[in-house]
Amino acid sequence: MAPFAWDESYSVHAQQLDTQHKVLFDTINELAEAMRTGHGQQVIREAVDQLVAYARTTFCGKSC
Repeated sequence: MAPFAWDESYSVHAQQLDTQHKVLFDTINELAEAMRTGHGQQVIREAVDQLVAYARTTFCGKSC
């Protein structure tokens, strides 16, 4: 089981936002799994890049 499991209680009841939040969970879980198996160094840059892109898109739109 993933360490950070999506639960419907996290839903904001807006499909687009819930989908974006689920992507966040997936990214964090991929990083956690890589770290657990000793491959964190290989995936950390990609995971951070994905999180930065997510934050820019979500919080800045096209203004960042």
